[in-house]
Amino acid sequence: MKKINISLLLISVFIFINTQGIFAQGSVNSNLQALPKPIDISAMEFKNMINGGDVVVLDVRTAREFNAGHIKNAINIDWYQSSFENNANKLDKNITYLIYCRSGNRTSKTKYMLIGMGFKNIYNMHYGVNDWVKNKFELVQ
Repeated sequence: MKKINISLLLISVFIFINTQGIFAQGSVNSNLQALPKPIDISAMEFKNMINGGDVVVLDVRTAREFNAGHIKNAINIDWYQSSFENNANKLDKNITYLIYCRSGNRTSKTKYMLIGMGFKNIYNMHYGVNDWVKNKFELVQ
């Protein structure tokens, strides 16, 4: 009888300890905040957001591409440069960024990298500056 009671006690303690770990783990997970999601937008929506103000336009193309023509007031940080992450970290992570490249390929990676770095509001011109030009919107040099 004593052996059964001791066995039941040990099993009860084992179950209690394991369930406490599960509940503790659940409470940690419930405290994690979901990362913001970058939003893909059209060239028209991109232009409207620029006109609305309070945004920074970030061009992630090469300096050569940027100098050939870019959206007015855009900041150029070349995705291909090893200094990209360091330069991006110098930016205010709490303001809204509109990002673009040539076709949307580079920004498809950039948007998630920026979110992972702590940026809160990222809008990506889905088809890049190609879509901007297709809509006959102005580029400056």
